[in-house]
Parts: sequence; structure tokens; C-alpha cells
Amino acid sequence: MFSIEKRDETIVARFYGPRITNVNDIRNTGQALMCVIEEEKPITLVLDLCKVNYLPSAMLGKLAAIRTSVSKHGGKLRLVNLQEPVRQLFEMTRLNTIFEIFTDLESALN
Repeated sequence: MFSIEKRDETIVARFYGPRITNVNDIRNTGQALMCVIEEEKPITLVLDLCKVNYLPSAMLGKLAAIRTSVSKHGGKLRLVNLQEPVRQLFEMTRLNTIFEIFTDLESALN
């Protein structure tokens, strides 16, 4: 589903699949990322969504919960490499106003 890479005080999670729609996958993804947040307490958590072309509302809810958890620890959640359908979803729902969105990984890391 995704891989985790640690870069100093930044955690980068790269998603592999084009769709995160299965209820169990959404729950497992959320739990795994929450565990990383609790264990690592990253200053920045970067989610690389370059391969994801669809996110259901349940996954958007998980992203909001992840953002809250990272913020609680004084960190930031950054989303990178959004494909056009996902970027449009964030704009239509105005979630682009609460999430930090970057066009590439290097920008998000700086």
C-alpha cells in the first residue's frame, strides 16, 4: 500500500496504488500512519500521492485525522504530487485551504 522513509525529522510515505477505496485498506492505512506519528513524532509528515488518482470521502476523513494528530505533536502534514483528479477533489471540497499541498517532494522537504 505504501512505504515509509525517514529523512532527519521528516517522514515520507509513498503510496503505491491508484485507488485507496477498500474499507480495510483505509483503516489499516490510517492506523499505520497514526503509529508512525506516535512513535516518530515527526516535525513533518509528507504523503506522496503521485500514483493515487482517486480518494473516497472515507480516506479524506483519515487524512484530516492524520493532520490533526501531526498538529497535536507540533508537526505539519504535507501532501505532494497530487494527480489532477485528486487535486480537483481537494479544490472542489476546499480542502486545499487546510492542507499544505506541494507539486513535488523536494519542495515539500524544504
